[in-house]
Amino acid sequence: MSLEKIMVVDDQREYLKWLSHYLKSLGWEVIPINNGIEALEKVRSVKPNLILLDMSMPEMDGFEVARCLKEDPNYRDIPILAATALAMPKDRERCLAAGCNDYISKPFTPEDLAEHITRLLAIPDLPA
Repeated sequence: MSLEKIMVVDDQREYLKWLSHYLKSLGWEVIPINNGIEALEKVRSVKPNLILLDMSMPEMDGFEVARCLKEDPNYRDIPILAATALAMPKDRERCLAAGCNDYISKPFTPEDLAEHITRLLAIPDLPA
């Protein structure tokens, strides 16, 4: 399997550290980013295979990041998984309307996260 690059964007440093460690343990390359502005800057040089995006961040939230990426023809094909504590039905709709391809609400299980990512990357089986 080729090493898929996953950009993880979350302003909670400990959570970002845990997500990064977990995804690396599944065999994915992880690019940890702690804010939306940095994510938009870094995506140009990294071009990840998937973006795991927190929607509630200061300065630039995940909704704005998703909209900016989907408006740019260079990045609109990158799948975005909204990973958020916003858990009401309308929150899911808002995430998808902003350009996210899928949604998972916090807290989620590691297995559930891996399943969402695998589906978005169209990987037949979970990494070993």
